Amino acid sequence: TIGALCRRASSALLLLRKIETGAIPPDAISPSQLRQLNLLGDRGIDDLVDAIWPERANLIGQSQRERIAQLQDLLTSESIAAGDKELGRQLFRKQCGQCHRLFGEGRSLGPELTGSQRDNLNFWLQKLVAPSAEVSSEFRLSAILMQDGRTLSGVITRRTPAAFTLVTQEGQELIRTADVEQVRSLPQSLMPEGLLDSLTDQQKIDLFAYLMHRTNAAED
Repeated sequence: TIGALCRRASSALLLLRKIETGAIPPDAISPSQLRQLNLLGDRGIDDLVDAIWPERANLIGQSQRERIAQLQDLLTSESIAAGDKELGRQLFRKQCGQCHRLFGEGRSLGPELTGSQRDNLNFWLQKLVAPSAEVSSEFRLSAILMQDGRTLSGVITRRTPAAFTLVTQEGQELIRTADVEQVRSLPQSLMPEGLLDSLTDQQKIDLFAYLMHRTNAAED
């Protein structure tokens, strides 16, 4: 329901005003839904988002480097070695598996992770804290303005002159070209910033214990 409300400026404004008054908690909005709100291009919506989540303005540049440094202090080789890999596996399924595959689990919306630099902590931190810093063209976000007033966002695949498939974290949708008013290609990753922010320190340790482990935790 919240995802649907975020697709139109009129309903998004109503949603944000409910959050502003405390009727709906701010953490009911996911990072990807926050980014969807920004894609609507409405000044009133942008102002409300900045007022409700002022910390988001700091998640760029120097603050990203500071965030990486904080996580490096937490995610030492000792703490990761002591992490619970099975709990980390469960967190992967919830936080990452909707888009990525690791050890044969998850979806292929984003890059396959099994062969990545999984033993390199800095590789993970840069990708998670600043996901849009370096994005392959096939995984860049597109904003789709529909003739009916909706704004959709996702990765475009399987394009033909008549239609294309829009893949999002919730699934995929066949979009007819005739129903589209405008397509904007954005220099952003489908993966939003702030994915680690909802986790406790111990959950972060458990997640990285699984991500950086040499084999599937179930095989140990």
